[in-house]
Amino acid sequence: MNSLTLEINEQPFYSPGEKLTGKATWSGDPSPERVDVRLFWFTSGAALSQVGIVNRCVVKNPKDRRSTSFEFTLPEGPWSFAGRLVTLRWAVEVVAFPSRASAIRMITLGPDRRRINPFREEETEAESQEHQ
Repeated sequence: MNSLTLEINEQPFYSPGEKLTGKATWSGDPSPERVDVRLFWFTSGAALSQVGIVNRCVVKNPKDRRSTSFEFTLPEGPWSFAGRLVTLRWAVEVVAFPSRASAIRMITLGPDRRRINPFREEETEAESQEHQ
């Protein structure tokens, strides 16, 4: 059985264009044939789920190694958000093959290192009406 760990070197909050760095570590017998580290976004909620792999780091012969460092430059979007029907989240995942053992770390990507709120204007209007 393979054991995997995934470390991210910063807080899990990022702005577009920032560097995300970390380290993936694996152990076990037998050693994996390949290890992938993936940066991706995914949606969940009432709508059809979608996944977009933005970047990956592939270690093709990990038998001689037990870890790999990685660095991804975060794209301009899509930004993390939580809507009424759909939520979009970002993650970094390490997967060992052929076992498909994995470890995952969630991150947030957005302006000012925050998830956007698509209903902010509606909430602001409702708050101002309450105070009248």
